[in-house]
Amino acid sequence: MSLPIDKLVIEGTEALEGFPEFSIAPAIVEGILNSVVEGIKVIEVQKTRRLEVEMLFAAKSVGSTLDCLQKILTEYCQYKIIAEQEKTKRQHLTAWENVEISKINLQRDIVIEYLEKAFNEREKNFQQFFAVVDVAIEAGDNQQLALALSSIVVLAQSSPFKELGDLDFLKAKLGNPEHVWKFDCS
Repeated sequence: MSLPIDKLVIEGTEALEGFPEFSIAPAIVEGILNSVVEGIKVIEVQKTRRLEVEMLFAAKSVGSTLDCLQKILTEYCQYKIIAEQEKTKRQHLTAWENVEISKINLQRDIVIEYLEKAFNEREKNFQQFFAVVDVAIEAGDNQQLALALSSIVVLAQSSPFKELGDLDFLKAKLGNPEHVWKFDCS
């Protein structure tokens, strides 16, 4: 008949009663059982330590995960701040662009107005000189004719664009309704 080992561990020395083929002293059995119990305790302590190490690693891992999440959150906040700053910069650039375009359009309008007035004045001058030419031809006055034709050539050689270099000067002239537009014919 065989002895069930689990019954031996569970019931201790009482399990040997009724088995005369085992003549082991109860003290030896108790020593063996104590050794087994101590072995089990050692195994349990090792398992506990292993679990503690695993829990510590898991805690570090959780801490590491929390650090990682914190880093992600921090970086996301930095991204949002930079995105808002860049948005503000774009708004400032758009405002600056609108101001500069308005300035350019104003300057363009000033130049166009100047050219219209300058060419209108030139047209009037040419009409007056050609009227003098017509009168000189009808009167047969060659000296008057030569002088009028010379003035026409000088006026044709002059350019209304030479004063365009200084827009502030043009603004002042255009803003003054009393200004008389004169062209240098020399």
